[in-house]
Amino acid sequence: KREIERITNEDIQAKEKKWAKDFPDDQPLKIIPAEDKGVASTLYGYAIQQEADILILGIKSESKIKDLFIGSVANELLVRPTNKSMLFIKPTKR
Repeated sequence: KREIERITNEDIQAKEKKWAKDFPDDQPLKIIPAEDKGVASTLYGYAIQQEADILILGIKSESKIKDLFIGSVANELLVRPTNKSMLFIKPTKR
């Protein structure tokens, strides 16, 4: 377990460093490890903890029938009972 935590922390630090280099004028990147929870549960829990008014989630479907479905994380958040507003953004086709 310690090896996994070490690798996860190294990955987080590398991504935060890259973000700071690529986007020096923006807010720092905040990565929230899911640990033993699912990604949707982790995002929702963080939104509750931060008292967020809205969750904004970019969606990118990888399925062959991508126009019919949204990703599993977005879908799990969409069907969750909540009093939070949610905005799902899907990139335009090129």
